[in-house]
Amino acid sequence: MTTPNLDENYLVALENISSIPVKKRITRELQKLEENCSLISIENEFNEFNNFDKNKYIVNILDNENGLIYSIILNNSYPFKTPGVQINFRPYQEFLKVSSPEYLKKIHKINCLCCYTITCGNNWSPAFTMNHLIEEIRRLKGYKRDIIKKLLADKIKLRYLIDDIDLDCWLF
Repeated sequence: MTTPNLDENYLVALENISSIPVKKRITRELQKLEENCSLISIENEFNEFNNFDKNKYIVNILDNENGLIYSIILNNSYPFKTPGVQINFRPYQEFLKVSSPEYLKKIHKINCLCCYTITCGNNWSPAFTMNHLIEEIRRLKGYKRDIIKKLLADKIKLRYLIDDIDLDCWLF
């Protein structure tokens, strides 16, 4: 089994994974992630006594495309249970919050980003990988960018244009 180009410290963390199927799956996923991400690290998670928890692993990934750092928290039940996700060391749920949900519904016909994600317990499947999580975060970041564009377009329209100009049909 070949391993991705990781620092030897990270290979030690990878070797400490007790479940062989989980270790093989994570190794395969890291090889796929190498194509799109510049920095990948694996470490054991600390428990409440500041000791390493041998059953939990944090995979930190630097995304080349948008400069975000993803922390994916895995345990020995991965991929059968949803992994924990952090973006720039903040919970994924904070990233999913939208200040103007009415615009989200207008532009993308979605009521809630949280229920739309694959990390939602009802949507998770063992077929999803860390790569799927990163693709989803990129897509949702685009959705949030569209909302910001819509808010800015509405402010411009209110200030400089008359109401009968349909600016939305030109932009979205």
